Amino acid sequence: NIINYLYKQRFAFLLSFSCICMKNLTCFVCFVCMCVCYFCLFVVGIVMVSSVKRWVGMGVGTGGNILLRASLNKARAAKLRGLLLVGTNAKKMGWFEYMAYNVGVLQLPYNKVVNEQLEGMLIDHYFSNSTIMHNVDKIHSIREHLRTHVHPMNLYAFMTATMRRSDLMGRLTKEKPKAHILLISGGDSIHLSNIENLNGALDSSKTSYLKLNKCGNLVTEEKPMDVHRAFVLFLQGINLGVSAVLKMNRLFQNDFTRIDES
Repeated sequence: NIINYLYKQRFAFLLSFSCICMKNLTCFVCFVCMCVCYFCLFVVGIVMVSSVKRWVGMGVGTGGNILLRASLNKARAAKLRGLLLVGTNAKKMGWFEYMAYNVGVLQLPYNKVVNEQLEGMLIDHYFSNSTIMHNVDKIHSIREHLRTHVHPMNLYAFMTATMRRSDLMGRLTKEKPKAHILLISGGDSIHLSNIENLNGALDSSKTSYLKLNKCGNLVTEEKPMDVHRAFVLFLQGINLGVSAVLKMNRLFQNDFTRIDES
């Protein structure tokens, strides 16, 4: 509903979360093609060919990294109005982290489910220690999702591409995105220093930075209301139609009410 409403207002609110494909997408070739063509089809296809005049991108983790790259491309950034980036790291993966993940990733093609070692590393990556220790039900549901809904070959393709990403910081020192950016990180994120370095590399006159305490990388899951409030204020700040923002606010409030009731 939110997407449809913003589109009627002549905006494209493109969501690029770092999500893993569902279990029924077992075809490795299809998954790789989807990763390669995703932004070509949506950012170039929709933005340039359709009647969309302006668009706002929101990316979490890897999705934010991809959106940053799109914002440095003149063709893709021509109609870009703003970026909402959550837990986005613009540096390439270090050797120590690469080797630590690679041990679990290399086992994925031979497993029927995500192995426990990689499962634990992903949870440590996304959530703070406070959430892991005290919100047992949430962590248990995430583990169950990884075991039952994530196909190992899809995760292998996603992780391999993410681990081999090129460094974006060097490019950002030479050219800056022209769009307004809201960068959000968790105070307990394992990539906090890299995210803060990214904030320093961006144009300070067009970038807002928000750090939420007692959160890991996935602040949208740990403090959704705080993130929602920041999103609404950011959209208002870039002169997004007030009616669209208010409508989105009511839709989000209704979603959170249903979550609380359940």
